[in-house]
Amino acid sequence: MGSRAWFCSVVISATLYCVVAKQHDCPKGWHQVRHACYRAFKTDDLQFKTVFHAQVKCREYGAHLASIPSREIEKEVAEYLHTLKSRPHLIYFGLNDMRKEGHFEWTDGSKANYTNWGRDQPDSPRTRVINENCTTIRSRDRSWEHSKIEWHDFHCCASSGIATVLCEIAFSCLVANLPAVRNARHGKQMTSLVSLGHSVDMECKPGFTFGGVNRSRTAECTLTGWSPDIKEDCREARCIPHPSWRGLIPNVTKVDFIPGDVIEYYCDGNFTFGDGSTLKISKCGWDETWDPPLDDCLDEVAEAQRLETRRHTKPLKEAEGSTAIGAIAIIFISVELGIMVFSDLQAMRLHLVYMVHNVRSRFCGKS
Repeated sequence: MGSRAWFCSVVISATLYCVVAKQHDCPKGWHQVRHACYRAFKTDDLQFKTVFHAQVKCREYGAHLASIPSREIEKEVAEYLHTLKSRPHLIYFGLNDMRKEGHFEWTDGSKANYTNWGRDQPDSPRTRVINENCTTIRSRDRSWEHSKIEWHDFHCCASSGIATVLCEIAFSCLVANLPAVRNARHGKQMTSLVSLGHSVDMECKPGFTFGGVNRSRTAECTLTGWSPDIKEDCREARCIPHPSWRGLIPNVTKVDFIPGDVIEYYCDGNFTFGDGSTLKISKCGWDETWDPPLDDCLDEVAEAQRLETRRHTKPLKEAEGSTAIGAIAIIFISVELGIMVFSDLQAMRLHLVYMVHNVRSRFCGKS
């Protein structure tokens, strides 16, 4: 069997990552592929015999066995391997099903969204080789042309041949370096990596909030680390009681309510709820609002007077009719006055009253 190789991934912290990014180049001896740098090492330098030994050795470089997240990345990695003087036949990398047979994932626990299995691969269950829990990437003729690359599940031992280790410096952000936000969680393993351009949601724990319905903040992995640098902490959520409690009699005496608190309240003798009910129940929610919203108590006397006033108010059509009559009266007054000039203001007032009376009599049939 031909030589075997290992495929390792070196992960740097956000600080070192920034240094590499600012240089716009990989460290000396490394080859850049997108947001990562690659370098091949021979087994003579690392001295390992199994994938597990390789993982340990990779960690000495601050690394883990590599992931190949896309066809484009795989193609560029193959182009780099094609430039090597001694081209390996196969390379071990980070895809494995050690935790569950047939369920392949990367060494960081993330799901493999891209695969390039060869014909009849993976075949571990059919071949009855129970330890084919690791994966290799192979070149059928060692040319490492992308069209001749395929993946095979394989046993995790490198008992023969001289292997080559391909390590990777990944331009990623460590979850452990996320902004420290108290009372928040993000659902990621602290050893996980987040690739450049990806985001992590910082969500407040139950009962906490950034304010109102704002229970989460988002941090993105950028060339300068996590952005924005969230300075705000999740505070304990509180529901504000009714602004005045006017007419309300709650069944509690405290004025500070947290999510989950339930209050019962009713109106006193001089007030009533608008829907006629006598008791209300409301619960404080995590968004600092009451569900259902706190209702108002209405003053019974004031409400009765308001309704009585509405009952005696003239309908709109009747009011419009009165307005029209007044307008016509003014027209007739103007006609009858003509160019009359009164020196006696009192006489003029009496004359106007008399004419208005005549106009109303004409239109309303009253004497």
